[in-house]
Amino acid sequence: RRLESLGYKVVLVCFAESVERVNEWWELVGIQSEDRTGETIRPFLVLKDPHRDLYPMYGMKRSFWQTWTIPTLLYYAYLLLTRQWKYRKNKEDPNQLGGDFVIDRNGRLVLVHPSTSPIDRASIGDIVAAIEEHQKVQTDALLSPHPEYQPQQPWQPTSELDEDMIIPAWDPNAHDHSSDRPCQACAQLQSSGLLECKT
Repeated sequence: RRLESLGYKVVLVCFAESVERVNEWWELVGIQSEDRTGETIRPFLVLKDPHRDLYPMYGMKRSFWQTWTIPTLLYYAYLLLTRQWKYRKNKEDPNQLGGDFVIDRNGRLVLVHPSTSPIDRASIGDIVAAIEEHQKVQTDALLSPHPEYQPQQPWQPTSELDEDMIIPAWDPNAHDHSSDRPCQACAQLQSSGLLECKT
């Protein structure tokens, strides 16, 4: 829910070869539920990558020596003794390492964490912190001017044409109003509706 509030969704990618194996995993972890109609509700999407095409692309290795380390064996022994995990025979490759990655809506990597062992995973706090930092950078980029931006200078006439575009202020003492036709300056003001020339 915390990730969804930040605009992100959880997607699990696995290399199970069948939907049945994915369903077995859901039952094993016990985080699915049912609605009033009996439909199964699962909190996130699971995608199958049986040929493991994505794994090397994201730097996730397959390693016997990185999998069966002493810290990993002690961790699973603790889970067995405390009844938090039940041993089952692996039907997939136990030597394939995983990882944690965050990708924004534009396809940019926000967090990259290929695991160095089965128990090396990014914490929820690390993931949330990476997203919040990324969003802050994006916001700052939107609010900051581009490095090549030059503020507009106040308009100044640069040619005779520009000067002709300026409508002069009406000054009855500075113009000739002896004839019935208004002077050129007053005619410009009259045409704009700003002045009714009085001769």
